[in-house]
Amino acid sequence: MNKNYKYWESQFLAQKVRDFGFSGQAAIAFERRLLEENHVKNDSTLSGELQEEYPLLFSINTMRDSWHKTIYPALQEHGFDYYDENKNPNGKYKKSWEGVRKWLLEAIFPEYIKTTPSQTSIELWQELWEKSEDSSNISIEESSSKNDIPHLGVAVIGVFEPNLQPDWPSFRIGSQIMYQLKLNNRGYLIVAEKFASGEIYCLAPSKLSSAFPVPWGRLVLPKNDVFTVQPPMGYEEILAVFSQDKPQLNWLPQAEDDPLELQTEHLADLLNHINQNKCEVMRYKYLITS
Repeated sequence: MNKNYKYWESQFLAQKVRDFGFSGQAAIAFERRLLEENHVKNDSTLSGELQEEYPLLFSINTMRDSWHKTIYPALQEHGFDYYDENKNPNGKYKKSWEGVRKWLLEAIFPEYIKTTPSQTSIELWQELWEKSEDSSNISIEESSSKNDIPHLGVAVIGVFEPNLQPDWPSFRIGSQIMYQLKLNNRGYLIVAEKFASGEIYCLAPSKLSSAFPVPWGRLVLPKNDVFTVQPPMGYEEILAVFSQDKPQLNWLPQAEDDPLELQTEHLADLLNHINQNKCEVMRYKYLITS
């Protein structure tokens, strides 16, 4: 396998979905069947998972029908003709997802990576920010608690009022605060923050947040504690990504884990998740001062 493939897998498969013109059931069946993490799962197991996750879209035969009626014909139009002199010398078994995966890895991905420029984490964050919208469902309250979380550079004085947008508020170093997010439905919430230092962390899910899936109503971060502002001064940016379907991001922290510092590959995965799924993407920004 190309050593760069895992890094680019989500973005590559999402691009192929667009190139091949897949949508709906076919798009989901194509991506999920070809993900490296699903390589050891048989069709029955994966089909069952899709039925559970998408009960209105998938039945017992949906994945099979999507591949045979939509995916294979489209791939053949784009040059798929699986041939392997050892395993498939006559092309008899060209209609197999293993064959498709081999073709994509050996014939398509090398050309794709040649023409795909690398993005920095800041560039990816900016692309995520541009996909988000200001939301009155995010607010920050001051706390009188004296507990510190020194590795998180967040702090606020006062309560954020949505009608202050787009004039973002400013707050002082040393303040203790809690984030509040209003959710209208039960579902899956990812909260990421870019600190004034430039570091980007996933705050939820983690030990700071309720476990997946989160309940509807008011969610407070951090759970049973407070954040204390730390230098440097500058803008703090928060992104909250909410979806009804469970995100297929295997790097997300577990309920007992510390917040995860996000690298380029994590942000690329998060961007693909937003592009491929129905998500509500909210944002909030404020300035830390002395």
